[in-house]
Amino acid sequence: MEGIVKFDSQGNFSLMQWGRPGSGPGEFDTPHGLAMDSQGRLFVADRTNNRIQIFDQEGNFLDSWEQFSRNSGIHIDANDMLFCSRF
Repeated sequence: MEGIVKFDSQGNFSLMQWGRPGSGPGEFDTPHGLAMDSQGRLFVADRTNNRIQIFDQEGNFLDSWEQFSRNSGIHIDANDMLFCSRF
């Protein structure tokens, strides 16, 4: 499956999964990194689609930032500043 899988704190799959291959909202082509901000939004580095997609905790698509190129890893600091690596 190409997408996001949510596990409980013990590492057991019991919560949810979302996404499928593609280039539309909520679809992925090589999801390569995850980071969560202080509001609980999940940022996904969708590497081959050259974007970062943003979701809520239930997997609902919120937004897409498309000014990125082949982002690989992402990090969000305590001030909600996003950093990404690309190559």
